[in-house]
Amino acid sequence: MRIHATLIAVLFACFLGASAARADAPVDVREGIASTGLCGLVNEAYPTCPERWAVAANAGYGYTEDVGNVPGSHHRLMGSVGAGVVPLRWLALALRLDGRIDLHPHDDRGKDITGTGDPRLFLRGGHDLKRGASVGAEVVLWAPGNTAPSFEPSAITADFKALAAWRPNKPFALLGHVGYRLDHSANSAPDLRRLRQGDRLALGLSDYDAVLVGIGGSLRMIEKTELFAELSLDMLTGSGAPDLKVSPMRATLGARYFLIPGLQGELALTGVFSSRPGFALGAPLVPVDPRVSVTVGVRYGRLLHPPPAKKIEEPSDAPVTEPQVEQPKTAEVRGSLIDDKGEPVPDVRVVLTVAPETTLRESVTDGDGVYAFTEVPIGDATVEATAPGFQTQQWVVEVRPNLTPAAARALVRKSDTGTLRLLTRTFSSEPLSATITVRDGRGRKANTGKGDERGLYEIDLPPGRYTVMISAPGYRTLRREVSIERYGVAILNVDMREEK
Repeated sequence: MRIHATLIAVLFACFLGASAARADAPVDVREGIASTGLCGLVNEAYPTCPERWAVAANAGYGYTEDVGNVPGSHHRLMGSVGAGVVPLRWLALALRLDGRIDLHPHDDRGKDITGTGDPRLFLRGGHDLKRGASVGAEVVLWAPGNTAPSFEPSAITADFKALAAWRPNKPFALLGHVGYRLDHSANSAPDLRRLRQGDRLALGLSDYDAVLVGIGGSLRMIEKTELFAELSLDMLTGSGAPDLKVSPMRATLGARYFLIPGLQGELALTGVFSSRPGFALGAPLVPVDPRVSVTVGVRYGRLLHPPPAKKIEEPSDAPVTEPQVEQPKTAEVRGSLIDDKGEPVPDVRVVLTVAPETTLRESVTDGDGVYAFTEVPIGDATVEATAPGFQTQQWVVEVRPNLTPAAARALVRKSDTGTLRLLTRTFSSEPLSATITVRDGRGRKANTGKGDERGLYEIDLPPGRYTVMISAPGYRTLRREVSIERYGVAILNVDMREEK
């Protein structure tokens, strides 16, 4: 087996875990439907999907230029029909039948036309996370054929994928997958020695496993139109695998139109940027996708549990009474504080009192000088603003419904003084109420006091240099020098050490 057992176990465990999870996210009935009948784009899939059933049909054309020793261009007519069902939002199953007709008019043995059909079975599980994210896993079983119809059990190929999607808002979504393909498709190939060169180009079979990587996104431009784009890589791996540049690398652009509820139309253009392999006699098989292809599709889906229809009430002859609109009982009180120069004043203590309440409500202005109180009862309220270096101000506000923010209020500075703000804590950062003594430059006592329960002490002082002594029982006394400027705030933060 050409795949590490550990990788299979991890991917399969992701699938079982996602399938067992319960999802309760809301359903969006306008989820895009892929060619499988399940939610997704072209190569990218949503881990979860609304509970519904859907059918899909695709038709397209692909063109491939001259490849190596295969002369002439190659043409492919493609088609598929799919049907999917999502019995639970986190569990989905689908069957898709892919068919194609390959035309190679310039083969070395003359004009050549071949056809084949391949069934694919999809089993998907997922789980919705928070903020629009979802994760899950998918197993795809492919039974490649030689002609249509044909079936070769030993050629059954399995894809194991881990899925993720993020839908931060309704118009935009981001999807991705990583996985591994256990590829046995080469077992369905006919005798390569008898094949025309054009037939080798049309086989689409591989002698190598592949690491699968892809990412895509969609954008709902208007209500009924969705644009999407995808990038995917099937990196061929295993003994003797070709260079990365030969592995199929695709880019897809497309659009969906939501015709009526449940019916969608789709147009997609895909380009392949990988190099082409050689087709020498006996060379290993490498899948070759058309260089460019265009597909059109139609999908139809219905929710398994549609919401009940709204009951239409018969008109009544009784007089219509207008409903009474209840007036709000509270409002928000918001305003801002500035200084005499029009600059915002932060860290102002603002206290609001509403009669007959006795409990005060307190706020502190932010960096823009803004204060706010929510759910204030309708009526008159008293507001008081206190800030170091400014005079305390008090005013009355009439609280009413839909109250607009008050105009900026200017605070009045005190006389030509500055402010000393001291915060005292223990060495373990606990608040400490200490005794503070302030002396001026001549050693005269300017003030003495004690910090509050938060360890905070504030005092207004004339400009100058001061010595501050901080003491508390059981702690070493500290001495600090500080300079007070006019209208300035000098801040001291000290940590007290215990006496030994």
